[in-house]
Amino acid sequence: MTIFVALIFMNQLNPYLFVYGTLMAGVQSKMARRFHENSRFAGPGQLRGQLFDLGHYPGAVYDPDAETFVHGHIFEITDPTRFLPILDAYEAVGTRFGQEGEYIRRECPVLAGEKQLLCWVYLYNLPTARLPRIPSGDYLDFLSKNPNYQNFIRTV
Repeated sequence: MTIFVALIFMNQLNPYLFVYGTLMAGVQSKMARRFHENSRFAGPGQLRGQLFDLGHYPGAVYDPDAETFVHGHIFEITDPTRFLPILDAYEAVGTRFGQEGEYIRRECPVLAGEKQLLCWVYLYNLPTARLPRIPSGDYLDFLSKNPNYQNFIRTV
């Protein structure tokens, strides 16, 4: 397998973001539309790890040794310095009221065909012991089978 790592120049953020939930291509939400207007679809990707059902949206946990994958899309953000803070707020990254954020943004290797691409990923940052797993790792498939989730996503 060829390994491809995005070159990041001094003071320039990695523009690649791997999304696996409400920001994927084909998801009908206000934030997804805004995100897609500020990025370019680069193709499908897979992250080693597990996907969990958080109620109305998913959370991924990265595990470099996992044999299971989270399926998603890779986007190249047009202006990551400007747009990543907007996404951080949307994904509840950071501390609030002294508690850890629901997600953290971290760079992880993502499989893109036969290559690996270093991408930002919003990873679930809270305990998963009591959360139901999405065994397929494919949120779009899960979403198509759960109309209540589709109704919620249209509101965000």
